[in-house]
Amino acid sequence: MPVTLERKPLVEALRLLRQVVQARSTIPILGNLLLDADDGMLRMTATDLERWLTVAVEATDIGAPMRLTVPAARLSAFVGALAAGSEICLAERPKTQRLEISAGRARHQAATLPADDWPAPKADDIEPVEIDAALLRRLLLLPSAAVSDEETRFYLCGVHLVAAGDGAGGRCLSSVATNGHMLLHLPVALPEELAGIPALEAGIIVPAGTVQTMCAMLAGEQTARLGIGDNLITLACGETRLVSRLIDGTFPDFHRVIPARGAGETPRAARADLLEAAKRCGIAGSAVNNESGRGRAIHVAQDGAELVLSSRDETGAAEERLPLAGELAESFGVQPAYLDQILHLATGEQVGIEMTGAGAPIRLIDDGDPSVDRIVMPVRTAPARMEG
Repeated sequence: MPVTLERKPLVEALRLLRQVVQARSTIPILGNLLLDADDGMLRMTATDLERWLTVAVEATDIGAPMRLTVPAARLSAFVGALAAGSEICLAERPKTQRLEISAGRARHQAATLPADDWPAPKADDIEPVEIDAALLRRLLLLPSAAVSDEETRFYLCGVHLVAAGDGAGGRCLSSVATNGHMLLHLPVALPEELAGIPALEAGIIVPAGTVQTMCAMLAGEQTARLGIGDNLITLACGETRLVSRLIDGTFPDFHRVIPARGAGETPRAARADLLEAAKRCGIAGSAVNNESGRGRAIHVAQDGAELVLSSRDETGAAEERLPLAGELAESFGVQPAYLDQILHLATGEQVGIEMTGAGAPIRLIDDGDPSVDRIVMPVRTAPARMEG
């Protein structure tokens, strides 16, 4: 007997699951989805052996329980090609080891693999707690712009969460990521429900792919159930559940990179104008074809009441000027792409620029969210002189 369900929720579930499915794998079953139909729900699970994501879709009818695995790409492609509003039937054909997918006059068959071969995580001993979904999403999403993609430094390929003292007798939860060139650090008061979790006290590193999936799950949710173990993290939002391995490594002492906040007046410039000027200034000569995507490093200095951005190479030069309020401590060089990423999700109209001296890390302060530490490392540059 077939399992019957609507196309729209199935398409949405498959879109989320495809984030986890391995497109190419030497293990065939990792390209499949585990389908488990029972109790009025079709539960579909994807895994890459690092993450296990389960999404449930309400079925309009389940003729008989069904449990098998089917190629994710084939199922997604056929369902996506069906007309909007279609009613889809899934029927197992045990004799031929096929799953028949039909809608109206359209019929499709996909080869299946036994559900008994499906690799399952061992996360039953992790006790979840209920947490504010918007807070958790912010803790994961904001620092993720600074996550490294260098596999040789695998311990930087995720968001670090750690509970510690806040220096004032309270407890703080820090969320931080860095790629060695920039750092984003969001400190918040430790939620009561997360207090006393041993793994969080020691610090965990949530892989970048897991961060992306968790943020997608948390979008629009009010609350979520979060579980943290020694080497696994779990998240449940309604009927959607994620189990993921944590990165087994030690995150560097990020406090050593973050400079103390200045006591005096911080020079400020318009954030949007600064980002646009830096982007244009980075397009100089050969930087147009820069395969790294970072553009050319720019020199930043002060000339009276103006902030001057400039760059030059063997084939061209650029200069931009914009109003600056206050006194810049030192001139410095910076990659324009890092400026854009470090101000990821900034909301204020003005950005403050702090540095303690030549070659020191640069702190960018978003007026709309000053609690976030936005740090970028300077690079060596020289001011460009425009000819003519």
